[in-house]
Amino acid sequence: MIKVMITASENQKIIIEGIKHILERDHEIEVIALASNKDEMMNLCEQYHPNVVLMNDITSDFNVMEAIQNIKTKFESTQVIILTENTNNSNIINAFIHGANGYMLKETNSDELIMAIKSAAMGLSVMYKKSSIQLMHQLQYINSDYNSPPKLVDVNLTDRELSIIKHIIKGMENKEIAKNLYVSEGTVKNAISKILKKLDLCNRIQLVVYVMKNDLLNHKKLTS
Repeated sequence: MIKVMITASENQKIIIEGIKHILERDHEIEVIALASNKDEMMNLCEQYHPNVVLMNDITSDFNVMEAIQNIKTKFESTQVIILTENTNNSNIINAFIHGANGYMLKETNSDELIMAIKSAAMGLSVMYKKSSIQLMHQLQYINSDYNSPPKLVDVNLTDRELSIIKHIIKGMENKEIAKNLYVSEGTVKNAISKILKKLDLCNRIQLVVYVMKNDLLNHKKLTS
């Protein structure tokens, strides 16, 4: 029996109950818990040791990227699938870098979702079928590049630039970052362009990999 835990906000319970009903129509799957915040998620993982955590990425109760990392650090054998409406490549890459095993869209039909759960439980990585060949190539590149020795970091980033990077790592889009920092979306866009230029990078995906690989946010030259 594949034990599944679903995470979502309190105001999404009706939707989650629907997903639970769909999954449990398959006799090999049992939804053993529903979690609505970070502490509840970790406590239920400790109690039930689910094979798969199906994580709704739209929730105000905890940061999804941080939640993935927490689960994979403490419960290595638990597989994590993100259930989302977001098809942004940088968010997908970010999720896999943080340890996700799958990335599925909410438009996925019930048979595809069940197959994704079963595949993840077997240790396979899963992704919605509309994902591009280019993205798969990027994932392969990142996997090899991320495991290579870290580069020496010697850059001068402002506090605002570091704050924007932190928001990008959390999977936020420019509009969300602007709202959180009380600035215009154009200001965020310009700041990201400057960050990429300083680090000699081309896009947000490369930025996420670079930051994670070099532990950039904890680097003493950047935090002093």
